[in-house]
Amino acid sequence: MKGDLIKKDDWKNYMKMGPNELLRAVSGTYKEIEKVDAADTTSLEIALNRSMMNTFAKLNRISDEKLQKVIQLYAQRYDVENIKTIIRGKISQISNEEITQLMLPSLNYDTSFFSDLIKKETAHAVIAALPFDIDVPKSSDDEMFVIDNLLDRHYMELLAGLSTALRGQGKAFRSFIDAERNILNVKTIMRLIQEKTKQEDIQHYIILPSPDITELAKSATIKELAAALHKKGLIENMPHAATESELCTELEIALDTTLLKKESLLMHQHPLTVSVMLGFMLLKEIEVRNLKVVLKGKLLGLNTQQIERLVVAA
Repeated sequence: MKGDLIKKDDWKNYMKMGPNELLRAVSGTYKEIEKVDAADTTSLEIALNRSMMNTFAKLNRISDEKLQKVIQLYAQRYDVENIKTIIRGKISQISNEEITQLMLPSLNYDTSFFSDLIKKETAHAVIAALPFDIDVPKSSDDEMFVIDNLLDRHYMELLAGLSTALRGQGKAFRSFIDAERNILNVKTIMRLIQEKTKQEDIQHYIILPSPDITELAKSATIKELAAALHKKGLIENMPHAATESELCTELEIALDTTLLKKESLLMHQHPLTVSVMLGFMLLKEIEVRNLKVVLKGKLLGLNTQQIERLVVAA
């Protein structure tokens, strides 16, 4: 599986290439980008995401029944992303055709499931048609954030349930999802601190929090949060960005890097288990994210050093 990932030496060469040359270099692995214009960043993101999902579908086909269950449940994060996209489209009142173009392939639902959701007139009609319940308040100052959070909570609770059901490999899987949930919670805390949300309200939005996450949610500023993350070992180095916005960007990269290293360690500690499969899926996700960052950076005229600071690496 790891042979399907971009090698470190290749990344060094990609940093020296222009956008079109880079697209040609990775088109062997990412077939869907062959006909995409490098300047069309939306189509490029969609093509990279679809290529990644096709890789996961192939992985699912060649796996045994037990692993398929884990892969399909993990891949529900992309079903959730599709649902978020549809709801966001209804709130923004964009056309059904535009929403359809943004859909990702699914390992769990056929295309008619999402097509039927897209045909709904309103965001609340979409939510009412979901195969699970989320309790959305009738009114909210930031309706999309509340819905995102509820969908994330649903997904994380599904993962927690699976980790309990798995025998033998449950411990490794729990470590995996605990790390994921911690990073998601920290990113939620970051956003809410930026929005000057009251501390008691922040606690409402964090999902199945550990004691550390509950404590981090008491941070008054992004700088205070960064210091606490560093003290707890959730990031390796203390960022020194000039602005709060830059600090948040650096923190997100540091958190993703910590997660990547955590999952890489799990892959080595628990070989031939679900951790290896999930670790590969995470590495593929990070690879796609890095490709997007590098391509966008080059289109924006950033130099190699600036782009490298935005890339997540283990």
